[in-house]
Amino acid sequence: MFAQPGGALHLYDQFLNRAIDLEVPVATNEIAAIFELAKLRTLVYVNRPKDAQDLAGRLSEQTGRVTLSAEAQRAIKAIAELIDPSYSLIRAIESGVLFHHGQVPDVLRQYIERLFRDDSSTQPRLLVTTSTLLEGVNTPADCLILMTPSRGRRNLSRSAFRNLIGRVARFREVFDARRRDLDLLQPRIHLIRSSYARANWNIQGFLSDVANLANNVEDSVGNPLLERSEDIEGRREALEYLENIEPGSSLLTDARIARTEVGKLCFQNGIRDFDILENESALQMRVETARAAQRLLTEPAEVVETICDLFLDDVELEDTHPLTRVRDSDGAREFYKLFISWRSQNEPYKRLISRFVRYWSQLDEEYVFVGSKWGEETYGPDGVRKLYVRMRAKSRVEMINLAVAKIKEEQDFVDFHIVKYIEIMNSLGLVDRDLYHRIKFGTADSFLICLLRNGFSPELARLVLESYADVIRVDIAASEVTVPRVLSETMSSNGENDVLIYEAETLVNAEFPH
Repeated sequence: MFAQPGGALHLYDQFLNRAIDLEVPVATNEIAAIFELAKLRTLVYVNRPKDAQDLAGRLSEQTGRVTLSAEAQRAIKAIAELIDPSYSLIRAIESGVLFHHGQVPDVLRQYIERLFRDDSSTQPRLLVTTSTLLEGVNTPADCLILMTPSRGRRNLSRSAFRNLIGRVARFREVFDARRRDLDLLQPRIHLIRSSYARANWNIQGFLSDVANLANNVEDSVGNPLLERSEDIEGRREALEYLENIEPGSSLLTDARIARTEVGKLCFQNGIRDFDILENESALQMRVETARAAQRLLTEPAEVVETICDLFLDDVELEDTHPLTRVRDSDGAREFYKLFISWRSQNEPYKRLISRFVRYWSQLDEEYVFVGSKWGEETYGPDGVRKLYVRMRAKSRVEMINLAVAKIKEEQDFVDFHIVKYIEIMNSLGLVDRDLYHRIKFGTADSFLICLLRNGFSPELARLVLESYADVIRVDIAASEVTVPRVLSETMSSNGENDVLIYEAETLVNAEFPH
């Protein structure tokens, strides 16, 4: 069903591709419309992490405080301890609302899903989410409300739309013995025109594209290596890349092959930021010069400068490539020196938040770059894109909430864009081994590294090292960790953080007597 706030509710017939006016009025306010259409457990879809937190806040203001279940009370206490008492997720939970997106700390993501799924409250609960919902979130939703058709810069594809609506009314929920009705056989999917969508969103046209059963379903083949791909040029490029990683696997007889040590390492570590073959000779000369100096990198601050000097200077990058700012902006370079230094100290999330807030508070600039996901202002040469915020106008609570999101975003940036160059420099013998481990894992402790490699969050890994090392079995040489159920049970008995207890439960892989 779909509607515009203040209009009437329409039923979309996916068999006949037509809309039926149900003559049921919808509230004029989009927030009121959500509450009007919501059921016991409702998913609300928006496109951007910033929108998810904003909408969750607006819903919370409207609901006020609600009667909380024991699960929700434990969650509030645990999140306050682990992240910060000012984190907006806490205020949302107090109002019967949750949010879930890609910039929520990893240690919290599954816990939020569990809370929405297992909350024993008989009152309505809402989960505001982005496309992270498409990644397998297991939710017992009765209703889905789409506030936008977008996923990133494009509309949801037909398959993504069907994946999204498939999160509602799963068979396990429909036929749950505790249910006294079969209402879920008619899942409630609502599309509401909102301030979170483009002004020209034609809902019925969108439904015709993604839900009309008369349309032929043809998957778009994006992988150039697949047979039905039409990207011949891209296919050759992909095969050539594969040949450089696994010689003989592509069946190409005239593939261009890296001839230098650094060129081969770039392929092996997945460098796609620039043309490796075009630049490998110049890069190798720089590496030889660095080796001749016979000095290992020992400080985190040296790493960013060295990556720029060896790999990025005078190398063609796309203007919008995230590494372009690191190479060309002194401010960005200085920030990543600081951030990598913080990361290498294996500090708790709370400490990282305070470092971000202190850093922002001491800046002289009125406009601070935060990127497209959290930007509110346009500034300087970046044109019309909202990539900046007026940090001086932010309250401490607002900075704390922005810091929580930015820490996750910057951790991902380092993991996906910086660490692969550190891997190359480590293979070339240019980085001190302890520094390599501290940047990659946040620690040089072999016990902690083994836990991290086996899926432990840094917070749980630190707690286990300090208090529960004798409860698990760790084979550092084989990089294996055996986690018995008694770990989470002992943590629970000791009153440890509920988020970490749940994480320990998800890691159980064996049973053995303690």
